[in-house]
Amino acid sequence: MRILNKQWMGRRWLEFTKGYSAYLIFIIGFSNFIFILYGLAPSIPDIFPNFLIFALVILVTVIPVGILIGHFHFHKQYPIESDIAIKKNPYSFKIFRKSKEEITLKAQSIQMNVLLTLLEKQANQDDLITELKSSITDVDRLLKGENSGDIL
Repeated sequence: MRILNKQWMGRRWLEFTKGYSAYLIFIIGFSNFIFILYGLAPSIPDIFPNFLIFALVILVTVIPVGILIGHFHFHKQYPIESDIAIKKNPYSFKIFRKSKEEITLKAQSIQMNVLLTLLEKQANQDDLITELKSSITDVDRLLKGENSGDIL
């Protein structure tokens, strides 16, 4: 029961810190930016006598700019950050899609060759042997980068 309470408190603390740092601080910081901008720029109250209209104009302007910056970050910078994080973590590794498929196909090829060797030692397995040889040929073609035709 005591360990459960520590885990419960730990989870609540993690939820609090993530919610506070990611959401509450963002809202406070963004509203602070709007208030300071409205109060410090002497010409803004002349242009926008109503604070709510000024805040709406800032929101309509800042949101698309923020989206563009976020888009740049996730499509350009985030892969770089992920790559660095993976390289820094000794317990993680990265397999690219093509190499993952290649590794899987090589493993399947080895398994099929072992199975073929075992089947050839048994009698009355001609149909299975023919089918297995055809599959091995297809896998070998894929590993060479040839057209897979209708096998996939």
